[in-house]
Amino acid sequence: MRKPQFEALLRSASEVSGETEFIVVGSQAIHAYTDKAPVEVLVSKECDLWAKAKEEKLSCLEGVLDARSPYFTEHGVYADPVSPGLVLLPLGWEERLRAFQSGPVTAWCLEVNDLVVSKLNAGRLKDYEFINAVLRARLASFDEVVRRIETFPDLHQRSVLLARLRIASESMP
Repeated sequence: MRKPQFEALLRSASEVSGETEFIVVGSQAIHAYTDKAPVEVLVSKECDLWAKAKEEKLSCLEGVLDARSPYFTEHGVYADPVSPGLVLLPLGWEERLRAFQSGPVTAWCLEVNDLVVSKLNAGRLKDYEFINAVLRARLASFDEVVRRIETFPDLHQRSVLLARLRIASESMP
């Protein structure tokens, strides 16, 4: 998803939901940090988000802006309304959000190292590819991601996330 598509989708999500502030928890958050998003962001068709004020899933977007919607058929991108409880984030993530403004809509985008931690938890192939790309582009820092992982109290969870980080970064120079 290119930045203009991201902006148009945010405005459409606002029109459908009546919300003007969203939290973006997927790869599209990168648009708040660079104008040169890695190809792994550009090929992604979905934008994972929830309503900031309510911190809840935007069920009203289902069927209107999701992967089964006419919006996706016409524009090739879609909103994926996620439940906040499904996203694993390190302590202090709220203070590190970055605002991305598109007209009257504000998308509060995860800080890139926090986003990497979340993607490590998801652990899909596309997540590993994304993580590798943002590390190679120096949009995220391996050492900072490790520090964020070490804030989790569960030692097993930490071990899993650290192992996944090593896997995702294996092909880096």
